[in-house]
Amino acid sequence: MEKNKNFRFLAAKLLTDEQNDKILYDLLREKDFSRFCMCLKNGYRLNAFLLNCMLNNNFEKNIPTVLDLCSQFDASVYDFLVLYWGKEKAEAFLAKQCRTELLREKFDDASLVMYEQWELLAERGKYDLLIANNRFPELEKAMKHRLGMVCRTLLEAEQFDFLYQTGHADELKKSAAGRKELWKRRDWKQILSLPKEQILEASGMADTDKAYAYVAAHDGQDALYAYSWKTRGFLLRKGFFEPFICHKDWEFLYDNKCYRQVNVEDWWLSAAKSPVLRKKAADCAARQKNWDFLEDKGCPAPLFKKLRWCRWYRALAVKLCL
Repeated sequence: MEKNKNFRFLAAKLLTDEQNDKILYDLLREKDFSRFCMCLKNGYRLNAFLLNCMLNNNFEKNIPTVLDLCSQFDASVYDFLVLYWGKEKAEAFLAKQCRTELLREKFDDASLVMYEQWELLAERGKYDLLIANNRFPELEKAMKHRLGMVCRTLLEAEQFDFLYQTGHADELKKSAAGRKELWKRRDWKQILSLPKEQILEASGMADTDKAYAYVAAHDGQDALYAYSWKTRGFLLRKGFFEPFICHKDWEFLYDNKCYRQVNVEDWWLSAAKSPVLRKKAADCAARQKNWDFLEDKGCPAPLFKKLRWCRWYRALAVKLCL
């Protein structure tokens, strides 16, 4: 039975429009309405011409039945129904039937909104209407195919929360309002990636040092540390040492003469395979006047330079024993 049904449906597709209409017209003229309906159910195409023929052959009351069972029809059916029933009734009927092909081609945007045809609005790229009706699932789905267009519309509508939720916070950098929102949310990673002029615009501050100081004072020290050598230099100038200590960036502290902040014990251990770094760690300990460290680690040279003779002698003994 299923095979026979598929055959009939495919065979009907082979008919030209003229052949399709002639067969169905003859059935109406012969008043063989049962076969007329069977043909429509099995793939014959309905159109405005055949609906007019139904009127002419006194089958007017059967139009809703035919529309229900018909598997295929063209766009002229919409135009006929609008003339016959009026736009409101025609569209309500077609929307209830989920006749997607007609809805896609004939319904205007307002009608698609009225009948909640969100997928079709997404197809048309009417993302502003989806936003206005809080249809965020369809917007998220559309992002997979038209990310740039959807994000631009979301940004224009200032839908910042949704952009964050979907992992597109970087889109906020593309508008002044979005950049201000990034500053408001303290999204320092995004803020620091902006050009200087845009950072000042977003922050409302006169220079980058003031902007960086605000960032540092509001949980942004790690972001400043991670961003660039320039922002790391700013942190040191302003006495923000915590990120360097947290990341055990002893060499950077040493190279910038922040000797007191260096944990020489930790640096010595981590530099076990680097004589150059161990030499720097020993020099840092000498600048800290950490004589015990130099003696224990067998570093006589810095002690000799500082005229610590007894400690030099003991450090030399340690070095010879290593």
